[in-house]
Amino acid sequence: MLKGQKIFLLPIERHDIITLNEWIKKGLDFSLISPSSLFALNLDELENWYNSLIYNPKIRVFVIRNIEHKTPIGLVELNNIDWKNKNAEIGIFIAYENLRNKGLGSDTLEVIINYSFNELNLFKLYAKIAEDNSPSIKLFEKFNFKKEAVLRKNIFKNNKYIDLLIYGLLKEEFALNNNK
Repeated sequence: MLKGQKIFLLPIERHDIITLNEWIKKGLDFSLISPSSLFALNLDELENWYNSLIYNPKIRVFVIRNIEHKTPIGLVELNNIDWKNKNAEIGIFIAYENLRNKGLGSDTLEVIINYSFNELNLFKLYAKIAEDNSPSIKLFEKFNFKKEAVLRKNIFKNNKYIDLLIYGLLKEEFALNNNK
């Protein structure tokens, strides 16, 4: 278990797909975890997705749980883990709008960054963020992620193309920021 001030993270387990299925049925936007997320639409597809994670060394998915209520409130994932070059893509999803902007995303990001750099010994994390996702941009910039690239008109959303922003954080930048 990875623990923060307001949340704790547990590796996703088979029983968690029921919660994910409920979130999908409610129409929650999983593109917030990664703009290119193509999330499964039914329980069988979720089961297949979960099974694909079990022995995949390039993916780590955690369920975010509220410390107070111990209930699942979202997901955080490390994806495309490149063990040779020591980098990974990071994505966070807080499922309930009423829980956003309450420090849970910040707490989650701090916990997963520490885990990535100190436990997994990664050197770099990067996030892909749609240009219209200003809360995520603000969150990642708060943790010293730097905009590294703009993939112009890369996502088709709401009948128009929008840019995809790539933000990156190096281990040394995080260490510097934490020592202040």
